[in-house]
Amino acid sequence: MARASSNSGKPGGGEGKGGYTIRVTFSSLISAGIVTLIGLGWVFMLGVIVGRGYHPEQKVPELARILPAQPHTAPPAPAQAQRNDVIKAEELKFMNSLKGRPTGNNTTATTTATAPAAPAKAQQKSAEKTEQAKPSAKELAEAKARENSRKAQEQKAEAARKAQAEKKAKAEAAKAEAAKAEAAKNDTFDYVYQVAAFKDEGPAKTMRGKLETAGLRARVETQKDKTVTWYRILVSFRGTPEDTRALRATLLKQGIDKIIMRSKVPATGKAKS
Repeated sequence: MARASSNSGKPGGGEGKGGYTIRVTFSSLISAGIVTLIGLGWVFMLGVIVGRGYHPEQKVPELARILPAQPHTAPPAPAQAQRNDVIKAEELKFMNSLKGRPTGNNTTATTTATAPAAPAKAQQKSAEKTEQAKPSAKELAEAKARENSRKAQEQKAEAARKAQAEKKAKAEAAKAEAAKAEAAKNDTFDYVYQVAAFKDEGPAKTMRGKLETAGLRARVETQKDKTVTWYRILVSFRGTPEDTRALRATLLKQGIDKIIMRSKVPATGKAKS
């Protein structure tokens, strides 16, 4: 430590001017340094505490341009405030112990034991729903019967459509044939009929004369058949199929009831003799 002493005279007992001598030891320096550091620390802490709650730039706007911007601390979240109201696990154990309920490992064991029961229960409910959704044998039979009935109705409707289409086609074909026959009745054709045949030329010419007298166009056609010569009487006629009835009636008056049609062609140009 530092020590101060006073000298009232010169060495040897003589008197002189007064003064102080300060002696500093190593331990005194260390003590002074520790005290200084402690003082600086307290000054710094007080400055920080006071500085955070006091903002002089808010009252003096000119200081806001000089002082650095102070960060604004966000207010604590409501969740943090609520956490302080949550009862701790130790307090819960204490309350459970007072009520005679299991705590600690017992609660954990109970939770662990009941945890697998939840999936099993869910599987059971799922199986029950699947079983309920599965149709019964009666429902399957009814569904099959409805399907068969639907198919039968479709087949019946298809058969009815086909029958109607065939009936319509036949009616149209019959109508076309009738129209064709009606048109054919009004068409004019050149007919050649063989009305008689003789082995002698004389009777053939006589028959031809009688037919020409009746207004028919007749001719004699000669044809040799091996050793026999035939004289056939041919009658040419132009008219409609309906008009051939009048021709047959005229031939019947001449005693000819059987005739052979040799040809029938549509009429073009003048009638052939």
